Order: sequence, then C-alpha cells, then structure tokens
Amino acid sequence: MELISKGQKTDIVMDSLETSIENTPDYIVVRTPSMPDYYSGNKVIFPQPAQSEQEFAKWMDLYRQKFDVPKQGFMHFTWDQNPAETDWTIYTKQGFTIFTGHTLSLQQIEKPARLNQQVRVRTIHWKQDFHSWKALHVDPHGSASIEYQQRYWQMKGLKLQQFQEIFPGQRWVIEQDGELVADLGLYAIKDIARFHAPMVAPKWRKKGYATRLIYEAAVFAKQYWQVREMILVSEVGSDADRLYAQLGFIKIEDIGEATKVLPKEIQPSE
Repeated sequence: MELISKGQKTDIVMDSLETSIENTPDYIVVRTPSMPDYYSGNKVIFPQPAQSEQEFAKWMDLYRQKFDVPKQGFMHFTWDQNPAETDWTIYTKQGFTIFTGHTLSLQQIEKPARLNQQVRVRTIHWKQDFHSWKALHVDPHGSASIEYQQRYWQMKGLKLQQFQEIFPGQRWVIEQDGELVADLGLYAIKDIARFHAPMVAPKWRKKGYATRLIYEAAVFAKQYWQVREMILVSEVGSDADRLYAQLGFIKIEDIGEATKVLPKEIQPSE
C-alpha cells in the first residue's frame, strides 16, 4: 500500500527506528515490540475509513489476527485519506473513540507581530537535558499512568537521538530556573520537515513560548536544511490552531484515527 498523506508518510519514517512495518497492498501493520501498550505504535493503516459495519467487522477481525488484543488491551486504526462523508457511528457503536485532525503546511514563515524575544531559546543538549526533557512531557493529570508516560518518553528520547544521527533534526528548548519549560522538535525527511508539536509546561503557557520556538525552528530549517515545506499535525478545533494560522500554516489534508480501550476486567492482571 502506497501512502498519500504527508502526515502518515512522515509518521512512518519518524517511527521507523522503533517499529516494525508489514506493508501489504490493502493495509499496513505497524508494531512497536518494545511498547505493546503504545496505541499509535501498534495500529493498522487502511487507505480510507471503513464505510460499512460489515467492512469494519473485517477490520476488527484482521486486528485480532495481527495483535494479541486481550493482552494488549486496545485496538487502534488509522487511515491514509479522510473522506468528508463518513458515518462515524460505525465506529462508536463498537465502543471506539474517533480523533479528527488535520495536517498543516508551512512554506513561507511569517514573523508574528508580537514575538517574545526576551526569552532565550537554545538547542537541546541531550546528555544534560534528558531527565528534565522527560519530566516536561509527563502529565500527572493525563489519562495514561505516570509509569507508562515515563517509559514512553524514555523510549522516545533515545530513538530521537538515534534519528538525528540519520536525518537532519533538532529540538529547541526554553529553560527557566534550571528546568526545561518548553520544547519543540523539527526533523527533515528529504525536502519535507516534520514538526513535533510544541510542549510548554502549564505554568509557563500564554507567554508566547510556543510561537517563538516554532519561528526559530522554521527559520533555521529554511536556511540550513533548504526544505521545501514544513508540516505539523494538529487536532481540529484546538487552541493551537490559531497560533499556527498566525505563523502562516495552512490545512492540506484531514486525518483521523479510531481507538478502543478494552474494559479493565478483560485485560491481563499484572
């Protein structure tokens, strides 16, 4: 199966160091052996959403063939193209939650009228910043357990360091009181660069940190990597969409995914 979506294509490349890929003419299976409980790393990608209950039933049967669902504790699907007319009740009746987002493209960076230039932006120093970087990304109020988040960001950080040895890539951070309070990654894959969405600690939000990080990264990529386009995936209706529009991002495609978490009573006990 040949992917069309720029968001999906760059996802596959970005995750290539931590996943195994099974590509068939009709679907793609993505597995993350080191983290079988990682939703986005254990999924099946189809060309477009299922259009009938019968088709979706076949999807679920296929997922059960490819993954140990009772042990894993979830099912996760995504698709390459997102037609406007899709009956999402096909999914929700089966207990799935739908995520709708879009891929945004930036070709010409626009300097915001209000850009926080008082704060110092620097590139990450993995050896000294790794612990603080992981702590920034762990959300104590998130739906996933702290233990899970710590394992995930440990794995992700190590893989990102490996990725930067193969492809042009960098992370920009802002530090306050000896701790990282904002982070953004940008990685070039041929002539397209993919942003990792900015993360800003709750205490330091609404100060223009995310805008400053995106601007600095985009200017750097244009100057030194000579990329044609930079893309970012965003949730539809999120507050960040306004920020991205101010910087010159435009929507180029809709994306979506469906996840079902199994009831705890049928997940294996620890």
